[in-house]
Amino acid sequence: MGIICNYPTSPKFSFTELRKRGGGRRFLNHSDGWGLAWFQNGRASVVKEPVPAYRSPLAAQIQCGEYPIQSRVIIGHIRTATKGAPIKENTHPFKEEMWGCDWVFAHNGILDGIFNEPLRNFMPNGKTDSEWAFCYIMDRLFYDCSPDDPVSRIREVIKEAAEYLSSKYGTLNFLMSEGEHLFAFGDGSLYYTKREYRENHSITLIDADWNIQVPFLKQVGEVATIIATKPLTREETWLRIKGLKVFS
Repeated sequence: MGIICNYPTSPKFSFTELRKRGGGRRFLNHSDGWGLAWFQNGRASVVKEPVPAYRSPLAAQIQCGEYPIQSRVIIGHIRTATKGAPIKENTHPFKEEMWGCDWVFAHNGILDGIFNEPLRNFMPNGKTDSEWAFCYIMDRLFYDCSPDDPVSRIREVIKEAAEYLSSKYGTLNFLMSEGEHLFAFGDGSLYYTKREYRENHSITLIDADWNIQVPFLKQVGEVATIIATKPLTREETWLRIKGLKVFS
């Protein structure tokens, strides 16, 4: 799950759906961990646990607002362990520092054989194919870009790296951010919708079955993009992401 907004926003509504899918009834296959990252002034805070989000007291606090989060960029993840044990080091999102800011990454998919791909500057802390892919992309940015490059150049390098990994190793749906932009690469199942203030308009979470009026979520002039592996709501239009798309 990814959120990027023109104002600092709370993840509570979308995170409610994500948490339900993280080990709730009918979603037991996503029970191996959960995490949430958000940005303030180029620095990322990350909370994550190798337990089902649906059964986590900390995740429940975030969902109800007892753990307050307000940020322009938020990335969340629920994990099905395919490579690497269900431990904190293997739980998404992952974080690295480069050019004076934090970069965060979360991935869905399986990348068979990626551990044979050489890494140079960035090394994983855990043992997942996902973090290995993140380190490879960060290496490409480190050696092929500079802090002064425009986002178009950053996008080009991320796109080249992602297409290379996808063509060689498998499925690569991911979200990545440095706190200003949200890079989303769709390789099979990744969707987005735009949400803004609309009077007398309500939306309903698909699995959590929570209906809310949009004015309770958004103020006038506030526009957010929400990204997820599968659509989160019934009334909104969700569009498939194919390849790399940059949101800001």
